[in-house]
Amino acid sequence: MSFVRLLIGASPAILVAMALASPSRAAEASINEPVPTTRTTDVDLGVDVAYDSNVARSDRDLAARRGLTLADEITTPSFDFTIARPVGRTVLFVKGDGDYDFHAINTRRDHLNLDFKGGAGGHFGPCQESLVGDYGRTQSDLADLAQGVTSNTRENEDVKFNAACGRAIGLAPGFGVTYSWVDNSNLALRPVDSRSLIIDASLAYRQPVLGSISIFDQYVSTSYPSRFTLPSGQVLGSGFDIYTTGLRYERHIGTRFDTTLAVSYTALYPSLGGAGFRGLTYSLDASYNLTTRLKIHGSAERQTVPSNRVFADYKLDETYDADVSYTLSSRLTLKASGQIMSSSYRGGLVAAAGLDLTNETLYTTMASATYDLTKRLSVMLSAGDVERRANFPGLSYSSTKVTLGVKAKF
Repeated sequence: MSFVRLLIGASPAILVAMALASPSRAAEASINEPVPTTRTTDVDLGVDVAYDSNVARSDRDLAARRGLTLADEITTPSFDFTIARPVGRTVLFVKGDGDYDFHAINTRRDHLNLDFKGGAGGHFGPCQESLVGDYGRTQSDLADLAQGVTSNTRENEDVKFNAACGRAIGLAPGFGVTYSWVDNSNLALRPVDSRSLIIDASLAYRQPVLGSISIFDQYVSTSYPSRFTLPSGQVLGSGFDIYTTGLRYERHIGTRFDTTLAVSYTALYPSLGGAGFRGLTYSLDASYNLTTRLKIHGSAERQTVPSNRVFADYKLDETYDADVSYTLSSRLTLKASGQIMSSSYRGGLVAAAGLDLTNETLYTTMASATYDLTKRLSVMLSAGDVERRANFPGLSYSSTKVTLGVKAKF
């Protein structure tokens, strides 16, 4: 019997005690894309061993139809690195991370996941500009796949240009342009291949005592180049346009308190007509250091994003999460977190067809600990639970996961 399976079989008191003894892993507007500003060389290697009571992300019947076993053990070696070098007034950088999932039972789910990002950033006059390219290749989580699909490789690529101007006090304009591509390997998911153009513009007023308040506009145009026509003659939506206008407030008080709040009005128009969206969207992120050891953090977000389901044009996500971390000693950090995420799939043929998922809510809880053996070597232990409630048969499930990991810094 392996160590992680022994953990699951341990008494609840022992399991909770060990879990409380892994560190953590809302997208801001593209004009806030962070890039390295100094010479940097960071390389990390790690390996995780996990027991997951439901890798199928479904009920037992759907898992059997997919040819999968619910419980499995996954060994995941990983790496990540950041290399940045100043060249004159510019900083060139490359970042990368990747891992490979080895399943003990469901070997058909073994897969390499990679993400690489590179570009340049620097100050020119009163502005800070950056040009960044990103490429990611991952295996889709089974929770994101329709019941007839068991394997899919999702590729994400984007190119971003950002410019943030102004000084610490006074007016500060910003501008950003992003173009992204999403492609899927499974033929059944080609209709959700997408292309998106995002244009951001903002004007902020900064004052050290009051913080920063800005008005922003964003335009998003998303198309699905591989959407098709049904035998009835109905065309699955080929895309949509989004117009967003809002206010953002940022406040930082030393190392003790940070908050960012954005409230906006969003209007989404499907390109072929049909159900759009007009309403309030928002994001909130706040952290507070109660003491030098105890930190609380919370966030909330409501946004429209491209759909990953064939019979929907887009989805409306609402996410709320909170976490508390406590530095028990110079080597041991404890953390507990919880999240609620609800998704409503809209547009296309969702309401009429009844052929796929339309609503889901995920409840996630996690307890973790990180122990630094040395300055370069750490051990991590986490335990968590996910409950999914979906309207489509077979896609509701429960999952308990325990992970033991080791990470080395070079």
